[in-house]
Amino acid sequence: MTQTGGDPYDVNAYNIQTISAVSSGEASAWSELIAADYTPMRRFVRLWRATGWPMITLDRALTALGLGDTSGWDDSTLTSIGQLKHLCERLGLDPVEAACWFGALDTWQDRDTAEKPSLSLYDRLFLSPALFSATEQAEAGFPFRLNPEDRSTLASTAEALSDHIARTASVLGLTTSALESLVTALEERTTLDAGASGSLSVASLSLLARWASLGRALGLAPSDALRLTELLGVGPSESTAGPFESLSDAHSLLDDAQQLLSVGFTVDELDYPHPTRRR
Repeated sequence: MTQTGGDPYDVNAYNIQTISAVSSGEASAWSELIAADYTPMRRFVRLWRATGWPMITLDRALTALGLGDTSGWDDSTLTSIGQLKHLCERLGLDPVEAACWFGALDTWQDRDTAEKPSLSLYDRLFLSPALFSATEQAEAGFPFRLNPEDRSTLASTAEALSDHIARTASVLGLTTSALESLVTALEERTTLDAGASGSLSVASLSLLARWASLGRALGLAPSDALRLTELLGVGPSESTAGPFESLSDAHSLLDDAQQLLSVGFTVDELDYPHPTRRR
């Protein structure tokens, strides 16, 4: 929004413009809005009011779900957001954390002019000053620094996950052994390719973060949560993300898993009579 002159308290003294070109990550050109530009704005505002989430939270969640382009919204979009809101309510999850079950970790950086910048989920987890001091994060070998050009990849592609198990475990709220068990389990199922896992990446950290989140939601170690999904027929594989394939799949898993676990069964007890159990 730009002021064209006149009384600063008069709405007629302002023009609403949209970014038409970006250079070095910043807006370099602007254009006047046309009538068609207001339709996506209206859709977003109505959805924002319906969810009750902060605008930036809704924006981050939509992006994680691959729904950032309002031109592609349809009835299924509303269904997806409704299912996401229900997932948050039944598990007490942050909307962005829940949305990242189904996509890469949110790394988007809020605008510099924001009075109270909203940190991305990645920043809150892997760049938290509570875990890593500013001095530590500034070190050349700090593994979780993002590429400043696009913030969708790590600055260094030469870091090995195996060299940073302890740091990654602390970020995810896991013990080192729990994370090692999860990594091994994912590699055995080729969900986390043994070759690719040798290099730390946003994709591998996203995968580990969603399994850690599911484990917390079920009150299980992440590797046990993975085993439980297999026992319930929704385990991950090379061709499917398992319970993270869709919001419907996640809700179905939670319905079955919570019913079984509420009876008092452990995953080992459920797995014992299973003919396809891994040993």
